[in-house]
Amino acid sequence: MILLVFRLVLLAVLLALLIIPHILFKAVTGRGAVGRLFLKWAAWIMGIRARRIGPPPTPQTLIVANHVSWLDILVLGGTLGCAFVSKDEVKNSAFLKWLADQRETLYVDRQARRDIAQQVAAVRRRFDHYLPLAVFPEGTTNDGTSLDRFRPALFGAVIPAPEGASLVPVAIDYRDDATFVAWHGDEGGLANFKRILSRWKPIHVDIRMLEPLDLSEDRKLLAARASAAIADALGLAAPNDYSPAP
Repeated sequence: MILLVFRLVLLAVLLALLIIPHILFKAVTGRGAVGRLFLKWAAWIMGIRARRIGPPPTPQTLIVANHVSWLDILVLGGTLGCAFVSKDEVKNSAFLKWLADQRETLYVDRQARRDIAQQVAAVRRRFDHYLPLAVFPEGTTNDGTSLDRFRPALFGAVIPAPEGASLVPVAIDYRDDATFVAWHGDEGGLANFKRILSRWKPIHVDIRMLEPLDLSEDRKLLAARASAAIADALGLAAPNDYSPAP
């Protein structure tokens, strides 16, 4: 409990120290570069020790990654400096929405299948943005011991490939702590948050930048190949059913 309170205090101090520089920098440049510092340092305060393995993404990169925990946002955002595609439900929390907006999050309603074409078009337009964009194709977190099926829909944003665009699979590897940090099942978000912030031992995570995929493939094959590449990097089995077309 002492460590939890101490970290919460440090996070509050960090936010207080960076919020004014962030607002001023964004007002002058139109960019939220200070937000990356917040994510990186917040992760460090929480005991996360992240390192990137491989080259950094370019702004014209669509990153597809496995999804284990809410920590993935801090880890990817702080290490790679990317923006995110997020579930529309995030906007239900004013505070979370404000934080997400500072990294220019793109919101999609994945339950609204009639709007998939508009969602794909919105992702495609982000290739002209100054930040790479990350999406979690599983659509939800898992238990850290396997991958869920990658949803192919948003892979359509790179077919045909925009000029200069790349699609890079990224394996978020929490090593032996994957099952510890995993947020799944009946565990509430607050309970998971408290459990992770109460741990004294650091959590080491590798951000493995894998080979870009050939964008001449169709979206289902891209989803299958991205899933297989990430599964191989993590030593997990990849789901192989890509027959439906959500």
